[in-house]
Amino acid sequence: MGEDRLVVVGDRFEDFLANPGTIAASRLRADELGDQELVAGQGLSGELLAELAKRWDVPAPARRELTHKRAAKNVMIGEPSLVDGVWTAPLVLDERNEVLEDHITGQHVPAVALIEAARQMWTAVTELRYPPSAPSRFVIEQLRSRFDTFVFPLPTVVRYHLVAHEQGPVGQRFHATLTISQRGAVAAEFDVHYRVIVSKIGAKQEAMAARQALTDVKSTSDMEESRS
Repeated sequence: MGEDRLVVVGDRFEDFLANPGTIAASRLRADELGDQELVAGQGLSGELLAELAKRWDVPAPARRELTHKRAAKNVMIGEPSLVDGVWTAPLVLDERNEVLEDHITGQHVPAVALIEAARQMWTAVTELRYPPSAPSRFVIEQLRSRFDTFVFPLPTVVRYHLVAHEQGPVGQRFHATLTISQRGAVAAEFDVHYRVIVSKIGAKQEAMAARQALTDVKSTSDMEESRS
């Protein structure tokens, strides 16, 4: 990164902002920067990114419906695009995000935020490439994660690679691998198996499981009381 570049980062990353060449989002005054080259780090709101986009090349958050989030501040990726056969999106973290709001330790992006960003990525890619024909639920069957190094509040890329896809009578099954990379190196990897099932069927299965769980707990409580 050139010496003349300034990296703007959300105020919640206060420890990272102690590094030279950074500026807090709250202190940024675009009209005072002149010809200064600006790099958008993490922690910036969608509103600020939209303002910066008038002068600089910065990412934008994906549409809420792609990531299954109600609040725009909770979207953590840009809109995925297909690049050389691999789905790619920028990491776009708003410091007001529900995951970051009460969990930033040190200078790095917490692992729990990266897991949620990966979930949003596989959800968004599925919605774009394999859109369900009816209202559906996404169900995780298996998720393995590995974290190789810190991810700092700097430009970051999320990639999705489809391993297997199967169409069934009530939905679809997927196996995918995802990576989160920064500065050209992979920092975190995920291997996920998930299903996309019709909402009505998913709701029925969940309701049955909830009733059975409640019955089991009540039965256990009754047995414990009878022994006392």
